Amino acid sequence: MKYLYNSPSNYGAYPALQSSFVPGMLAFPDEFQPIFYPEGKQAAGFVTIQHDGETVTDCRWNEEAYQAYLADLPEPVDPPDPPPSLEERVTVMEKETAALAAAIERGAELMTDKQLAALTSSIYLSRLTLAGEPLDTDDKRLRASGLYPDWEPGVHAQGDIYNADGQTWECFSAYDNAVYPDIRPGESAWYTFNRPLHGTSPETARPFVPVQGSHDLYLAGEYMTLGGALWRCKSDTNFSPEEYPEAWEESGGRDV
Repeated sequence: MKYLYNSPSNYGAYPALQSSFVPGMLAFPDEFQPIFYPEGKQAAGFVTIQHDGETVTDCRWNEEAYQAYLADLPEPVDPPDPPPSLEERVTVMEKETAALAAAIERGAELMTDKQLAALTSSIYLSRLTLAGEPLDTDDKRLRASGLYPDWEPGVHAQGDIYNADGQTWECFSAYDNAVYPDIRPGESAWYTFNRPLHGTSPETARPFVPVQGSHDLYLAGEYMTLGGALWRCKSDTNFSPEEYPEAWEESGGRDV
């Protein structure tokens, strides 16, 4: 036996049947429950009842009230499409990148080398960000080097990155050119405060810079160019291929 609050809504629907009795409720015989909870309907409780003050004696489905309720429901809204997966976003980015690269190739003659480097770096950084990867290695920074500023005299903090003399450099010891005006590209003091970034791929190889200390050693797996050739470092070294050829192997043809 269930129990019914004798208080239908404005649409004529009764609240759900209850298992426990409280004063004011009507006993609702089990035989009427299939009418109260009909199969194939979007809502229940649209019934008309008769009772003797204590028990429901008759129960009939009220289709008219049910249809009026449905007519007032808002139009169903399609659920939003699920967000694209990382693989799908990367695929879209790769297609856009290929299209952009083709456009760049067609119009490259209209761009300066600096503008082209900045655009190529922007594309790389966008793909890196989309993949959720940090810009945390020399090789990655070199691939995005077109976005770094050219070095200018001023106050430079540890970790600053800039371009100068065909290289991308990181400040590893802070300095102020107002105090130390001789710290500038090409001067001997420059290498005491700045180190060149080293790439780990042929595409990020930069011209060889003589090693000044442990902070700018060439490490195994890094690449550089020297004498018109591409070189790969075989073991950590502070020497050039001429000085210590055992640490290097030529990895590309001349005129690199």
